[in-house]
Amino acid sequence: MADASKILLTEGDAPAAPAVGVLGIYTKIDDKIYKKNSAGAEEAVWSGSTPPALSAKNPPIDADKAIYRDSAAADALVTSTWAQIKAFLGLVITAGKTITCTENTSLDEAVAMSSKAPKTSTCAFLAFANATVANQTGNGATANVGFNTEVFDLGSNFATNTFTAPVTGKYQLNVQVTMVDLTAAMTAVQLYLNTTNRSYYYDNQNANIALGQVPAAISVLADMDAGETATVQIRIVGGAGDTADVLGHASILYTFFSGHLVSQ
Repeated sequence: MADASKILLTEGDAPAAPAVGVLGIYTKIDDKIYKKNSAGAEEAVWSGSTPPALSAKNPPIDADKAIYRDSAAADALVTSTWAQIKAFLGLVITAGKTITCTENTSLDEAVAMSSKAPKTSTCAFLAFANATVANQTGNGATANVGFNTEVFDLGSNFATNTFTAPVTGKYQLNVQVTMVDLTAAMTAVQLYLNTTNRSYYYDNQNANIALGQVPAAISVLADMDAGETATVQIRIVGGAGDTADVLGHASILYTFFSGHLVSQ
């Protein structure tokens, strides 16, 4: 008898042995697929959802083919060569930026190496003072330096003149503060880059005060733990009053603070 998809045979309806050199393939009402050779020997080769036994081959070669079901085509059985499979896996790995391996590196080895590779979260910032701030220091006052304009802040880790480390790692930090309206009595310019772990200090005892404008700068590879902060302070000593200004400009970066994560 027949339904919409196949001919079903009862045990009594099983076909006779085929001719020599011919292999008979058929299905019966038990929903199994059978084969029969010319000697009449019958063998079930498919039982419901259980696939036939497969032999193993390691390593595969590019001439080999893999058989699998295509979920995008009603689970039709399809084949791909090993070369096609390798090319596809390479695209998936590259697009996902997960691991990179060579022909001489197993997947397990690549995963192990990936877990040990340096990780660099997206973290970089640059901010500057866009206008001059008057009367900050000169007679020993320590002033907090403001950076009110962000050029970029990848990771959103800079706010209110403060950088906060998103992860534990090594950070390249750079700061420059330019002071103006100095007087001849002012004798030293001192700059502080303060992190939670430690402070980095610049002291210019030979500042050319006569020029009336003195820059101070620090560049350091700093170790910071997740959640620790970095801020900037400036101090000038020797003046009659705190009349020195922090120089700012809308497009020329006289006073700025930048940094990025180097490694974890």
